[in-house]
Amino acid sequence: MTPILSKMKPSILIFGAGGNFGPFVLSELVKNKAKFSRIAILCIEERKEHFSPWLEKGVEVIIGSMTDSASYRGFTVAISLVGNLVLRLQPQMVDAAIEAGVKHFYPSEFGNDIDQPEFVNARYYVDKMLTRKHLRAKAKDYPDFSYTMVHIGLFAESFALGDEFGVDRAAKTFTWFGNPEMEASFSSMAE
Repeated sequence: MTPILSKMKPSILIFGAGGNFGPFVLSELVKNKAKFSRIAILCIEERKEHFSPWLEKGVEVIIGSMTDSASYRGFTVAISLVGNLVLRLQPQMVDAAIEAGVKHFYPSEFGNDIDQPEFVNARYYVDKMLTRKHLRAKAKDYPDFSYTMVHIGLFAESFALGDEFGVDRAAKTFTWFGNPEMEASFSSMAE
């Protein structure tokens, strides 16, 4: 934790909260809300009503853009929960967050540690790799800025719910990507 964050309660801005993982992260933050000065969800106007149940739990809803620094003003921590289609925008999100004064950034990096040789050249991970490279460079350029990448293994729900990860429920088959001898860990989103 950077020195500035250790002296005050962090203010948390979450974007991509409407996806599969968002409710789990929000629930944990709300359970621990005494540790934070603010918890807010960033969304577009059309999605505002989707998050109204969180308002009753003390979570703010901020209308804005993930790539506009104005959306990040007043927050010390930004948590990206964006899905695959938005991952390519994370370097722009990092820049906007830094410009607004965010001190700590959590990229949408949940899952495998993609620095492993099996993943380095996989197209699926290109945008995450670019985000990592960008974060490393920005942390060097801005000493008060830091980031955390959370690697918790694969989400079991992703395999159970979607065939894009190699599961064909109708045929009752599974296609393993990468080295079939490699061990893989799985977590549930609630964990």
